[in-house]
Amino acid sequence: MTESYVRDIRIEAGNPTPLENVVEAKDPEILSKLKEGGIRQVLSFADPLWKVASDCAKRTVSAAETPIDTVLLASDSRRELDGPAPDSALRLLLESGLNGATVMGAGLNRCANFGSLLLAGRSLVTGNQSDGCLLVSAEATAEGFRLQEDGFGIFSDAAATALISREQGKGPCFRVIGVRGAASAELALVSNMHERPEVAVAFFEAIQRAFSGLGVKPEEYSAIVANNYIASAVQGMMEVIDVPFDRVVREPAADYSHCHSADGLIGLDHLIKTGELADGDKVLVLSTAVNTWFFTALEYVAAGA
Repeated sequence: MTESYVRDIRIEAGNPTPLENVVEAKDPEILSKLKEGGIRQVLSFADPLWKVASDCAKRTVSAAETPIDTVLLASDSRRELDGPAPDSALRLLLESGLNGATVMGAGLNRCANFGSLLLAGRSLVTGNQSDGCLLVSAEATAEGFRLQEDGFGIFSDAAATALISREQGKGPCFRVIGVRGAASAELALVSNMHERPEVAVAFFEAIQRAFSGLGVKPEEYSAIVANNYIASAVQGMMEVIDVPFDRVVREPAADYSHCHSADGLIGLDHLIKTGELADGDKVLVLSTAVNTWFFTALEYVAAGA
């Protein structure tokens, strides 16, 4: 089977604001819940979203020696400051020097869109439909709308880009072992889960099938990257797949808070920069939204390996 690699990850983060000064965290109970959950600050962009995404993309393009012919864009922004989405995408292409690239969107799975990007990008490069595919996740949230439902976390602004290609490049990267997803449209539409417990049960069973379908045993993962929710929320997710919570990389939650679908690349970038991985270590990326879970199994490839 043709291999694919995620490489040249770059991150552009917004300006930090201590959690105590965030409008949505003024309530003492909410502030306490977030802090106890490992959240300490929120990031916000001053520049237009397309501009930040372009700056981030340019850094990946500059680092990549592989020609980039396709751009996969996951943007589900709650801040409508950038005009119509097509215009923003075109600006991103021009600013990042990718005028001739084909751009496609992957924005229907919200905070689980990292899995959408990987699934689509891997299919393109292994199917020889693209030599180099740029993955872009750029998200921003307006003040007053940052708090997640049920207090699972608080939204932050960040852009993340990476290249997926058939070549591993010269720097550290991740070989894609597999991507599996589980979804339930019905789950998102049910207003009272207590009246329809069978819907939740079916979804949990689909989650477990997707996880086991990767073909990697839980104990084989050296690290787990999850969305930057509060600790108790992530711990509950780990219990669903029976994986110890202590393998989850939690530092990005404190530094970035929840940056929508950019969390996956932020976590992988953290693992590379801290040197926590050895060549051949396996990493699980869990990308979740209300009714969609994606599991991505990766193998770390050290620089020069």
